[in-house]
Amino acid sequence: MNVLYLFSKRLSELKNFGLGAVTEGNSVAKSRTLDTHRTTKEIVRETMPLLKRAALLSIFVNLLGLFPAIFSMQVYDRVIYRSGLNTLTALLVGMVIILGADLVLRSVRARVLRVSAVRLDAEIANQLMRKLLRIPLRELEAKPTAAWYSLFKDVDTVRVVWSGAVAMTILDLPFAILSLGLIALIAMPLLPVVLVGLVLLGALSWYSSGEFRKRRVEEFARARRRDEVLAEVCRGREAIKSLVQDESAKRAWIDTYNAWVHESFDRNGELEDQREMSTSIMLAVNIAITAMGAYAVINQWMTVGGLIGANMLASKAVGPLASLCGHWRSIAHSREASDRLDAVFNTAEEKSHTGLNLPRPTGALRLEAVSYQHVGAKSSVLKGTTWLNSPGKSSLAG
Repeated sequence: MNVLYLFSKRLSELKNFGLGAVTEGNSVAKSRTLDTHRTTKEIVRETMPLLKRAALLSIFVNLLGLFPAIFSMQVYDRVIYRSGLNTLTALLVGMVIILGADLVLRSVRARVLRVSAVRLDAEIANQLMRKLLRIPLRELEAKPTAAWYSLFKDVDTVRVVWSGAVAMTILDLPFAILSLGLIALIAMPLLPVVLVGLVLLGALSWYSSGEFRKRRVEEFARARRRDEVLAEVCRGREAIKSLVQDESAKRAWIDTYNAWVHESFDRNGELEDQREMSTSIMLAVNIAITAMGAYAVINQWMTVGGLIGANMLASKAVGPLASLCGHWRSIAHSREASDRLDAVFNTAEEKSHTGLNLPRPTGALRLEAVSYQHVGAKSSVLKGTTWLNSPGKSSLAG
């Protein structure tokens, strides 16, 4: 019984990768007392242990990701030309084990990122709520309700970047050098082609990061303004109807909506052009590798298996950089949201207590010969009454 218990406990620890029993649902309850002066960067830094675990897992995930290319190379160079069925069987068994390990590692990495994101969300959201409850009323009334509500959407924006596809791309990006090293080992003539593709995608990625460098995403700023106008119209719908302000409300809505539509249309057009450009670059790299590889095979500089494996490795090398071109906007939006949250966190708070400790009173209150009679009454309610009230006791005489 003890052996089974220890085995199940060890298996649970392996599955959680050191996360213990922490789950998404109880992370808010376990959130510690927050310091209102912390910035989002400092809160993110507190989740670094989990992010380091995800980065460690990414090393093994990317190492295992090299084996399919090696498998294809061995199948073309050894199995097909030599009819090596036994070799094929051994390779397949090895690949089944590798694919199983890859699935487990990817699942654990996704869980680590998910827990990290929920903890980050809980810390920032709790601090934001605590800050809103301590901001002076004058500061609260200076902005519309929709502006304060949008801050909690900013929390979601920050969280999304630290989990999901964006985080996976950032973690996988440094390991493109592994693919380049293996290409240099099995297909050296194709390495310059892959490097040219990386340079082109790097230039495109730098151009796509314009909003990140400006620390502002204009489309989202206009979308927030549109939402604020819509929220205020819905909030004041009774006043608008009673004061016959339909035209003013409609004009404000149309102005903000048109500004958002024009910016969204122009910017999305640029993003689509950049996305198509990255796709074209990847296709051109694939074609160039195939053509250059065929020439190298004819001249016996490399094998057919090396050509197939290099093609797979090239896609793995340039893939994260191509994905980064589409993620820059999300990263820029998250950075802008962090700046807005930090501005709120740095707002002055009202005093929660005066800090005055007054001593207990030492005097006494004494009333003598007090009389009282209701208007129209024949007798008095009080007549010649004396009352003494001192700290800790009171007496009434009459």
